[in-house]
Amino acid sequence: MGVGDVEVDYEGLAKRANLLCNTASPIINTIMNAYDKFNNDMKESWFGHSYDELAKTWDQTRETMYKVIKFMAYTGPYELYLKAKQYAKRDGNENWIEGFYGHVPAEIPEFTLTKKEPKLRFLPEGVQTLREEISGDFRNAQEMIEVYKEIVRDTKKDWESASADKTCDLMLNTSFLVGATVSTMDSSIVEVVSWQMEMIKKNEQANMDVKAGKDITDEDVGVPETLFNKWKDEFEPWCSWDESLGNIDDVNYDRIFI
Repeated sequence: MGVGDVEVDYEGLAKRANLLCNTASPIINTIMNAYDKFNNDMKESWFGHSYDELAKTWDQTRETMYKVIKFMAYTGPYELYLKAKQYAKRDGNENWIEGFYGHVPAEIPEFTLTKKEPKLRFLPEGVQTLREEISGDFRNAQEMIEVYKEIVRDTKKDWESASADKTCDLMLNTSFLVGATVSTMDSSIVEVVSWQMEMIKKNEQANMDVKAGKDITDEDVGVPETLFNKWKDEFEPWCSWDESLGNIDDVNYDRIFI
């Protein structure tokens, strides 16, 4: 269908907007499942300084993560949908349009601290089982993000306009940031858990107490602060959104009406 010099299948564009919402939803659910396992279930097997430092490191990404998943799941697709409605109106088919089924995702809960220091609980079997589940969730989310990106790229090809470049590029950039963040989270929990297990094994009494299911103190088995400082640096690029790429907080009508 022609609108000026732009060829737009606005029916297909509206359907693609809803497809992006539907594709983003399980990505968010999978990431939130991982967060919940760490924030709640993991505390039964692990509390103390090493848990709290990792939780603080993860929490520094929370506000930006919410902004980008909101754009992926709602704001970006809604801009596509509004653009489709605009094209339909210009083409005299304003009443054809299907509904928009996206919704704003729930806020991400804060990563809370155990505040048990200097006590340390670290039950290796429980920690390792949950760590593997969390890593599995993060990796599943990354695979789904690649599917989301492909849909965005296809949308950009099918909808040739300046609007496509702006909104679709933002959806690609936000999905990249989500993938990079969960990948870094995965790597950080793997390393911190491995370090904590190794530090306990090196201390004979602590190792015996842990095997007996007892809580210990982290004075002799503490994970080095240099490790947490390293991960804070690793997370730094994912703790803020580069506003020069575009405002992602709300629907931007300037992008839609290009």
